[in-house]
Amino acid sequence: MFSSVNSIFEYSGQHRTLLLRAKDSQDPVAIAAFHQVYVQAVSGILQTLVANHAIDLVVLPRMSVRRIANLDWHPNDFWKSLFKNVVVSRSDQNPIQVFMRTPAISRKRALLSSIKRRSEVLKKESFVFDLNNEAMHSSNNNRDKAPSVLFVDDVLTSGGTLLKELDFVYSNFRKMTRPSARFRGQHSVDLPLTLNAHILTLFRTPVSAKAKGIHS
Repeated sequence: MFSSVNSIFEYSGQHRTLLLRAKDSQDPVAIAAFHQVYVQAVSGILQTLVANHAIDLVVLPRMSVRRIANLDWHPNDFWKSLFKNVVVSRSDQNPIQVFMRTPAISRKRALLSSIKRRSEVLKKESFVFDLNNEAMHSSNNNRDKAPSVLFVDDVLTSGGTLLKELDFVYSNFRKMTRPSARFRGQHSVDLPLTLNAHILTLFRTPVSAKAKGIHS
């Protein structure tokens, strides 16, 4: 399932307090402190993971439009700033591609006050790549090599969020490897594919996703 699972801190005490103040309370002091406390710690581990596992693609957890609209800051912003400001590249000097699915839009119209509001919300996520973007394709341009994908998140609890992202990425890489069915009347058949999937989270809860079969 996952080749490696890396969580830096236990989700308890001051770590938990700081995250809740930054993410849920949107406390600007806590947001600034969050970056100061964790950037250096994460950068070193990130560089090691990228170097050791030849990471092709980094996947951020998907967010809903409603959540984006209600928050000025989210841990995804921490990860995005990290990849923008810290030089992270593989040994072959190819840049790391960062991917997040387009935000989920609720069917409840009441959540979006107007077309303008929706437009502003989606603009806020300028780091989002669509499925047809080269980020997904370029990471799979060598079919003889299993893509190395790093899934990042703030807290590892049950592992449900990361498993959803894994399923999504895996299924779409498989679609890209289907041979053409246009020649000689052959049917399209999925090629075997294994993702070299890795996890990096800031925090882990005591259960460490054991219920989902993810072990740190």
